[in-house]
Amino acid sequence: MRFTNAIGFKGKFYALSLQGTLAVIENIDSHLRITALGKKRAIPSDSSLHFRELMVESGVDSVEVYQLDVDDLTWIKMESLGDRTLFLGSNCCMSVSASKVGCKRDCVYYTHRSGDYGWWVYDLDKATISPAS
Repeated sequence: MRFTNAIGFKGKFYALSLQGTLAVIENIDSHLRITALGKKRAIPSDSSLHFRELMVESGVDSVEVYQLDVDDLTWIKMESLGDRTLFLGSNCCMSVSASKVGCKRDCVYYTHRSGDYGWWVYDLDKATISPAS
């Protein structure tokens, strides 16, 4: 397994694989070992003070966002992103403060897998999908 990103948090390392899987890595008897693997693709956040991993699932007419509970590696559905905005592409993903970058808050910007070109926006508050303008 190859990793693209890692962070130390509460005495463990949380690493994001190239495939988007979250791994928990611990130092056991002077050896680094993967002790747990998340089951869904995660999105790193730029939140500066707290470790936060998000996962997004999308269908034809909806998008669901989940936040990782670090203690038991379960995903909890989020009803709102607050001031956050997610950007999801085929090769990258990120979470940003909407007020800092000047985009619409509580939204997920993404590219369609169906071959439609361009960006789409899912508004969590209104539960609507529209082309990004």
